[in-house]
Amino acid sequence: MSIVIALDDFIQLVYGNDRNLDDSIRLRIHEVLGKDVVDSIADVRAVTMAINQLTFPTPLIVRFSAEDIQFAQVNGIDCPVDRYDISVSAPGAFSGSFEPHLVACFERICQPGSVVFDIGANVGFHSLLLSKLAGDGGLVYSFEPNSENCRLILLALEHNHISNITLVPVALSDQRGWAYFSSHIGSNGGFVSQQFVALHGYGTVVPTFKLDDLSLPNVDVIKVDVEGAEYKVLKGGELLLSRSRPAIICEFSMEMVQRVSEVTPAHFLNWITGMDYKIFLLDRDSCKPLPVESVALLFDSWGSLVRIEDLLFLPGEKADLLDR
Repeated sequence: MSIVIALDDFIQLVYGNDRNLDDSIRLRIHEVLGKDVVDSIADVRAVTMAINQLTFPTPLIVRFSAEDIQFAQVNGIDCPVDRYDISVSAPGAFSGSFEPHLVACFERICQPGSVVFDIGANVGFHSLLLSKLAGDGGLVYSFEPNSENCRLILLALEHNHISNITLVPVALSDQRGWAYFSSHIGSNGGFVSQQFVALHGYGTVVPTFKLDDLSLPNVDVIKVDVEGAEYKVLKGGELLLSRSRPAIICEFSMEMVQRVSEVTPAHFLNWITGMDYKIFLLDRDSCKPLPVESVALLFDSWGSLVRIEDLLFLPGEKADLLDR
């Protein structure tokens, strides 16, 4: 005999009496679930993955199982996708393309034999593509602290018989120690404050390492997308950057950099240009890197504080990579 719980009662149970979920969020949950009752573990998972846990946290976690996973062609590679991951898998995976502006950039700068760091690998879509571009003579290090995302990456490696990806299931930062990590929506996640987590059971404690403290080879390409901690990660690898001079593809949000890395956006970009890196905006429409004349001009035209774009930081001596 199955247990059936009215969806509104379940929402109240999971998020508590003091949670004021507005009607739009409740409507979204109803749309994701497609019914007004919860009667399976899969339903529980669908509800909890549909809401931003930074805004409406819950200590409840349901791990994916076989029935939650299917395989789809993502950027030409057979990838396991989570049917309840509305942040990454559902929007991109089932259309066959995921972040084509980044794909175009990877194809320009990642060459056979390249060593690549995918920092904030998420479910591994980019790691798998970079593995293909780097070839048998290349190496990809996938850094990802979310255990569920790591399970998907390992599943993809097994399914595709890939041997040139090394999974590193830790978080990177500007100091060695630990941090609180929490899911946001679906497979997305990032660092959160101690006050947010400690007393309420939200998130997990993850180890943090500096790139410069790890025994890593020289790197040709770095992709970093860590929900606002990009500056912390790169700062923790300053010696590596100086030694290797890699091309860096970096997600950039003024709001997230200020909140998570605790520096101003100008400080971050002036720091990177101070190491003789040039900045390019990866245009989503043309899929081309557009040169940024100055940090000040970039910010003048940036608009909303919460706007999110991807930037390419390219050493001056590697400008010919864009000619490919």
